Amino acid sequence: MHQPHLAVLSRFDMVVSAGAVNSLGNAGGFSGARLWKFSSNQATWCLRRWPIEHPDEQHLAWVHQTLLRAVAGGIEFVPAPRATPTAQTFIRYDGYLWELTNWMPGAATFWAAPSPRKLTNAMGALARFHRAVAPVEPQHDFAPAVATRQQRLAEWQAITADASWKHRIATNNRFEPQLTELLTWLPANLDPLKEALDQASRCSVPRQACLRDVWHDHILFQADQVTGVIDFGAMRVDSIATDIARLMGSLVGDDADAWQAGLEAYESVRPLSEEERSLLATLDWANLILAAANWIRWLCLEGRRFEDENAVQQRIEAILRRLQTRRDSFDLS
Repeated sequence: MHQPHLAVLSRFDMVVSAGAVNSLGNAGGFSGARLWKFSSNQATWCLRRWPIEHPDEQHLAWVHQTLLRAVAGGIEFVPAPRATPTAQTFIRYDGYLWELTNWMPGAATFWAAPSPRKLTNAMGALARFHRAVAPVEPQHDFAPAVATRQQRLAEWQAITADASWKHRIATNNRFEPQLTELLTWLPANLDPLKEALDQASRCSVPRQACLRDVWHDHILFQADQVTGVIDFGAMRVDSIATDIARLMGSLVGDDADAWQAGLEAYESVRPLSEEERSLLATLDWANLILAAANWIRWLCLEGRRFEDENAVQQRIEAILRRLQTRRDSFDLS
């Protein structure tokens, strides 16, 4: 039987028996990546096969350079890409890009066992990462995350301009009740969100390497300590406000006191400018509304299928809970 992951490991100068490698599938993620875990040379490793669609070689090389710069700067909670004997940190094999990194210990336990200490440690870790990979003289301009969300919002408004697409929700039986409820929240939000994003696009902020998909499942803890930050496929140059809004919204939703505590922990390491702070609420709002729109589009319009349907349902229900806590603000009661 062809076992490409073993052939890839040999390219990284790792000789491991088939029985010693544990296939993790997509490890509960939605990106299409495949993961394997194994032990060798008194260490535990993670082999990742990236999906064909992304990233390309140039982008993955930049991600790896950024991670190695963070590790060299003393960041212990991100993985270090391992090089092959020919000094490559990834290879192309069987049509895919593959990478090998050290395995990051811990588990994503914040939702199951939240604590103020975990929150402040997570935000301090994020600030340390941002500080470690920041350029000496960053370029100041609009936040690319704002432009991306403007584009996605425009795409969604174009989709909803034709009401005939709504019948497709009924064809997705398992998620029909949740998707129908998500749909009720969107109309009152689209135009106000567009106005807020238009205003945010006029903010000039420093740009640097940002994680952009840093959320609950990508922050690993042992007890209250952050022991791992994982999954860097979405990393791009952006405003650090993008990461703060993504992580805080994921961990604590609309808890104002927790937001204050998290921002204080972040600023104890890296202060925020007034412009960066001004982006947070708009980016968090956009993340919530566009997440709702994305799940409707993926499941109903594009017909995507996911390995773990229970995880999909949990994501949708988490979005609904946040929308419901904001009912008064959105005037949807």
